Amino acid sequence: MTAGVARTSNPLVGPYSTNDGRYLILNMLDDARHWAPLCRALGLDALIDDPRFVDTAARAANAVELHAQITEAIGSLTLDDARTKLKSEDTIFSALQSPLEAIDDVQVVENGYLAPHPTHPTARVATAPMQFDDERITIRRPAPGIGEHTDEVLTEAGFSDDEIATLRKVGAAGAA
Repeated sequence: MTAGVARTSNPLVGPYSTNDGRYLILNMLDDARHWAPLCRALGLDALIDDPRFVDTAARAANAVELHAQITEAIGSLTLDDARTKLKSEDTIFSALQSPLEAIDDVQVVENGYLAPHPTHPTARVATAPMQFDDERITIRRPAPGIGEHTDEVLTEAGFSDDEIATLRKVGAAGAA
């Protein structure tokens, strides 16, 4: 698809760029309910009763033009301004977050999706987005260092202490 061309028949669903190079995603599947609030939020009040966009079928038939108008309206705003305007009309959207924003997102923190690292005070480790027995996932210990468990693994594989020493001597057993 060419940039700027509507990707769906419902321009109230999909990504839009703000003038500060950020993105937000509209997700108003019930376009009949959200049409007027979206128009008011974006200062497109004149489109509310425009025959080209008056109902779902008309909006779908004119999706390319409508998408262009929504793109222009959102593109004239910063992400913060767009959030404020869209929230004021109770529309459904989400900002596309940077990795650093996601790390500090209230819901990410509250749901424990990034567990604290056991030995690095500022690092967090991604966890599965599920909990068992209402317990958050905790990271009990860091990943092993290179060669940290070499002797144990080779012993379990049936190597003798002398064979492991020989493997170490020739550099085949890794660092401990």
